[in-house]
Amino acid sequence: MNGAIKITIDGNVIGLKFAYPAIRMFLDEMAAKSKFYYSQSDGGDPMMTVEGIAKFIQCGYKNDCMIKEVDEVFNYEFFYNWVEQMNNDASIAEAVKKIFECYGNTEIKRVIDNAAKTPVDEKKN
Repeated sequence: MNGAIKITIDGNVIGLKFAYPAIRMFLDEMAAKSKFYYSQSDGGDPMMTVEGIAKFIQCGYKNDCMIKEVDEVFNYEFFYNWVEQMNNDASIAEAVKKIFECYGNTEIKRVIDNAAKTPVDEKKN
């Protein structure tokens, strides 16, 4: 899968692209605000917060705009306000699920997963 998906927010059809630039943008944001975008309680696995989900979607949007060479129209607040409603709106929760499924089927996700599984000694060879 090519990591592209379209979503509709407030009547606006918005393209998202999850390729290397989107992931790099998100990781840069994570480095600066990891506790804002992820939370971990009682030693459990870290979970992406609403803020993190909104930032992830925004990065996909920015990547899509970059590839199409168009100006960005929507800011972080726009995506945050939409994602914030997902606990009360099943259609938004389903759209967010599809976004993560789209990312989960990308080549960049496979590369990241394989790199994480490869022992350091094997990476050197």
